[in-house]
Amino acid sequence: MIAFFDACHIEMWEVVEQGDYIPHDDAGREIPKGRWNENQKQIFMLNSKARNPLLCALTEEEYTKVHSFKSAKQMWDILAITYEGSLEVKRNKLSLLVRKYELFKMEENKSIQTMFGRFQTIVNELSFLGRTYDNFDHIDKLLPSLPDGTTWRWLMVLPVEPSKTFSLMRRLENEVENTLKKLQWWRSIQGGSATS
Repeated sequence: MIAFFDACHIEMWEVVEQGDYIPHDDAGREIPKGRWNENQKQIFMLNSKARNPLLCALTEEEYTKVHSFKSAKQMWDILAITYEGSLEVKRNKLSLLVRKYELFKMEENKSIQTMFGRFQTIVNELSFLGRTYDNFDHIDKLLPSLPDGTTWRWLMVLPVEPSKTFSLMRRLENEVENTLKKLQWWRSIQGGSATS
């Protein structure tokens, strides 16, 4: 949704986040619309424009919770609490996801693509909650998860041409596929006697 607001107008998300769309004078009194400057009119208009997609995207039940709010920020805050939970709920979700990340392993009888999908879901959810890991952390987490751990780690030191156009997960997926080919080659020259 944030990307949608940014695509509509560069300052729209700021209006949703800040919520100060009605101008006040130095004494804290609301300034009448007739005395607003162009910037104040623009902020008011952005608030109105931000309310529209919020209201249009909601189910009837959600709509009834927020339709009376004049501020897009008020609407957003209520929806955030409804779907993301309170700060305590977020902390608990984060704790659970960190644990899932730390204990991540490839599930038995699952494909590498399935493993990457599960891993990427965990990483994305962690990022959404503000916890990020660098690429080295991801690699350190994924490599031991692969089957035949020792053989895989040994084969990973064989040079693999890095792709400059793919994301980390795509590159890892390609490297794993290349490593599978190397493993098959290694086993064929060893007469199938390669051990992990």
